Amino acid sequence: TECLGYIHPMELMAEAVAAVLKSLRIRKITLIGHSMGGKASMVLALTRPELVERLLILDIAPVTYDHDYSDYVNTMKDINLSQVSKRGDVEPIIASVVDNPATQAFLMQNLVPTEQGGYRWRVNLDAFRVNMPNILGFPEISDQNAYTAKTLFLGGRQSDYIAAPYQSEIKRLFPAADVDFIDDAGHWVHADQPQAVLAHFQAFLK
Repeated sequence: TECLGYIHPMELMAEAVAAVLKSLRIRKITLIGHSMGGKASMVLALTRPELVERLLILDIAPVTYDHDYSDYVNTMKDINLSQVSKRGDVEPIIASVVDNPATQAFLMQNLVPTEQGGYRWRVNLDAFRVNMPNILGFPEISDQNAYTAKTLFLGGRQSDYIAAPYQSEIKRLFPAADVDFIDDAGHWVHADQPQAVLAHFQAFLK
């Protein structure tokens, strides 16, 4: 489907999931997605509802966010890894721009050793920097394409990704959706409280 004259990257991701389902001869699924994966999951449900029996979205809403992670990406990109001999050299640099310890740990997971004994980032930082608006965005979708099957939006209580201002858009596109929160969890809700998230999964799947 066309969005503002071009195919939105989230729509391309959704099409990729649909292609995998076709190749595996899977007719219908329960789909779970977190963050950007959650956006792709929502788009698949909205554009190909016949493929999605029910939908569970972790800590993301069908909106374009106004926050930006360019500081994180630029800081990671600017680190001269040829001068890094241990992970401890990088940690304080990341901490200087990231306050949240969980987010610091998440970013540091992407620093991996090389065969030559140094370090490299395993993610494409240039691609993140160029595509930041696409990562934060969401395609424009009409009410007529709303997904009406069973849906759960499950957020971290300490996160603002599905806060009250975004819930009207959730209800517009997912009128059957329930919205719930996990205490003592942030954006990486499944990492912060795995047992609580699993309990919600089990209840939802029943």
